[in-house]
Amino acid sequence: MGKRILILSEKVGEGHERAAKAVQKAIYTLEFAAHVLILNPWKTFYPALTQLSTETYLMTLKVKPELWGYIYDKERAQKGKKIIKVVGKGIYFQMERVLKHFKPDFILCTHPFTYYAIYHFKKELVKNGVTIASIITDYDIHGYWIDDCVDIYFVASDDIKQKIADNGVRPDNIYVTGIPVDPSFSKRPDKYKTRIKLGLDVERPVVLIMGGGLGLGNIESIAQEISKVRRNYQVIIIAGSNEELKNKAMAIARESLTPMHVTGFVNNINEYMAASDLIVTKAGGLTISEALAMELPIIINTALPGQEMYNLDFLLKKQAAIKANGAKDIIAAIDQLLTNAELYETIKENCRKISKPNSAIDVAKIILDKIDQSKKFFNPSNK
Repeated sequence: MGKRILILSEKVGEGHERAAKAVQKAIYTLEFAAHVLILNPWKTFYPALTQLSTETYLMTLKVKPELWGYIYDKERAQKGKKIIKVVGKGIYFQMERVLKHFKPDFILCTHPFTYYAIYHFKKELVKNGVTIASIITDYDIHGYWIDDCVDIYFVASDDIKQKIADNGVRPDNIYVTGIPVDPSFSKRPDKYKTRIKLGLDVERPVVLIMGGGLGLGNIESIAQEISKVRRNYQVIIIAGSNEELKNKAMAIARESLTPMHVTGFVNNINEYMAASDLIVTKAGGLTISEALAMELPIIINTALPGQEMYNLDFLLKKQAAIKANGAKDIIAAIDQLLTNAELYETIKENCRKISKPNSAIDVAKIILDKIDQSKKFFNPSNK
């Protein structure tokens, strides 16, 4: 029987699911006979709660974004954990059926709230040799990430490893793999061939603007400001699943003096990044990791209080990004990068130094190795 890996994810934005799919693809690349199931337990078994949490998330970002950082405070997270553990009992029987039917050898969580879908099965899982792992999908930790039910952690940097170790986790249970990006990011397509494929001007520099899977950030105002002047670059706007943004950006693009290409959700983000010279984005962990893998200089236009502020701090500390506030500042930063070759190459090199394009494959290798170790220990006849 092939190795069986259960990946639990959560749809808050798109990053956690993209990390899950990246690891799934990497496992299948290494071991075709494996069975990998991605499950969003709350969306599947508690859809009303998922809908409410998504709406609350978006409303918070729109009305009072600082509250998002407030709920991740360590002390409040401890209280939040207790509530989520109680809520987790509400899907106990559904998760029990999943575990009995799928019989995982390994469970991987890409969002801390998914811990509590399996929290109540921890003792039984340990008895059966099942490892529970967590992928931390940002460049720092908050109060929800560290929990006794997790056996091993996959993290983005040595700094995060040290912080987790300082919270009592053994260092040899913390692996610095990087945030998992799709294995396609390990090979950079030719920039000019990719531009032809995407219908772009081959010679004109490309500025990629996006705001994660939900198309968040002040993208509309940036597009509006760019459109007023005939500039020497072209723009790609990826609106993700944000149909309202897509429609507004397309209307701007039709009147724009600067060439502007607008699309919604795409599955070939690696090609769009490969075709680009720089990216303007919010500070989401997955998008940042993908840009770093492509050695793509980054302009951060917005960062949510909490985890995204940590991501921004990490990039600025490593001198791998520029922070710009407001459309005019962002355009000035674009002009600065495209006209100052020394600055551009410095940031590009700094991106290369901290990039981990093989992150998903590295995570997959560790998972498969852990399963082999467990099977030998719990089934001595397999030695």
